[in-house]
Amino acid sequence: MARARRLSHRVPRCDAWHTSGVAQLLRDNAADDRVAADVEHLAAAYNAESVAAANEQTAQARVDDLSLLVSAYADGAGTGAPLLGRLTSHTRRYRTLYVIAALVAGVLLFKGPLPVPVTEGEDTSALLPTGDRAAAVDGVPTPSASELAATGPLDLALPDTATSFEEPSARSDAAVLRAPVAAAALRIAQSGYASTFAGTPIDQAPPGDGLPVEALAGSATKLSFLRLGGGGRMLRLRMLTDPSASLNDAAARVQVCHITSSGWAAKRAMTTSEAPKYNANDCIEGARDASGVWTFRFVLDDPLDRNGWAVVPITTDNGTFRITFAPAAA
Repeated sequence: MARARRLSHRVPRCDAWHTSGVAQLLRDNAADDRVAADVEHLAAAYNAESVAAANEQTAQARVDDLSLLVSAYADGAGTGAPLLGRLTSHTRRYRTLYVIAALVAGVLLFKGPLPVPVTEGEDTSALLPTGDRAAAVDGVPTPSASELAATGPLDLALPDTATSFEEPSARSDAAVLRAPVAAAALRIAQSGYASTFAGTPIDQAPPGDGLPVEALAGSATKLSFLRLGGGGRMLRLRMLTDPSASLNDAAARVQVCHITSSGWAAKRAMTTSEAPKYNANDCIEGARDASGVWTFRFVLDDPLDRNGWAVVPITTDNGTFRITFAPAAA
């Protein structure tokens, strides 16, 4: 009991509960030395000197925290410029995000090249693919100078069909822009045909003054001959639909071959001996569409060659067929 009173005196007397509580604890556990030891430690920790020292440390820690906070704001804000200080502090805190945003913006900005402005009167020939530079424009390869030289000159003459034009002074700029531009097309300037049976009773003239092409059992029996005019690189010939104009036309294969004779006459129903000679190794096979129009594309040869072209059947299949083309190009 005396020990309880001594220990209780060492505990700070904030109120009466401390003394009575400690004494009661010791009375209830007088036989347990561990309780007495714990109370000894508690009394030592909560004596007046320890509590005063703890309060002083707490007050000093509070002062130090406030000082650090004030110093941090003072360093970021600067004298007389609080907004600038806040912006500076914000930028330092989020500088990584700003760097990433700048990189993304740069990639988006320079991913697609901007169009190059061209001043009026400026020479833009350097911007175009020239010479042997076979640059691809919009996915279409540009032929080189050597390829163009191999194809021969391009005839860009307009068709001979007469076209009426108004005086330039009477036409507005809008009317000029709306006016259609006629595409250059090849036309038949002279023509004739030859038949193996010319001059015999079995020979029949083709309908509509047409140009016949015929093969019998793999032998060419009727051929037509053309000299071309106009312009362009594509000859289009339309099949006549008269009953006697065609025979087994679904099996027909036709080509145009370069004529080697220079002075042939444009006659109809010539005999084979009168027919001009042609080069069977210099030919262009035609392609037929669903409407009955055959297209012959001149790539390397000059379609306006003065010797002209023979329209002959392809007989390698030993077939029999007859087709008759209209006397004018389609």
